[in-house]
Amino acid sequence: MRDNLKTIGIEGEYLPANQGKLNFNVNLDKLRLNLFNPYVSVIFSDLRGIASGKATLTGTISKPLLNGELNLQKTTFTVNYLRTRYNFTEKVQIENNNIYFKEVRIYDPKGNSAYLSGAIRNKYLKDFQLDLTIRSQDFLCMNTTQADNKLFYGTAYATGIIRISGPPKNITMDISATTDKTPA
Repeated sequence: MRDNLKTIGIEGEYLPANQGKLNFNVNLDKLRLNLFNPYVSVIFSDLRGIASGKATLTGTISKPLLNGELNLQKTTFTVNYLRTRYNFTEKVQIENNNIYFKEVRIYDPKGNSAYLSGAIRNKYLKDFQLDLTIRSQDFLCMNTTQADNKLFYGTAYATGIIRISGPPKNITMDISATTDKTPA
């Protein structure tokens, strides 16, 4: 509860005698996303926004299955490695624990936009893998200082395609882009 608002409701049953079977309905109503900061801190920081939607949690304790749709509103986050802050408001699908992004329009601090597609995949809510593609035009891609990285730093805007893949602790970025002038 947040004041008089029930931000998360979970109804269903857990059957330990039946191989730990799960059967839950999950309802989110303006749940604050900052609750998830400890779980995404390897890649992102200062996650904010709200989530509303419905999902089901089935399967078993050892092999849970989450399915549903979430409406993410006023979502903002910083990509740690590049020190870039982005925001978006969009629906995302969760299918068999995987989170899918379909042409999600994201914005940089100057209001320039890019499109995010792909998935965050996992094995029963463990061993997460990124498989994301960003199509950008005049989009803030890097905003680092010498304190962040002595080898390369600065502000960079780019147009092109960025593919991000791999586990959070060993991300691979395949970038096919050209740099742009800093927008006015």
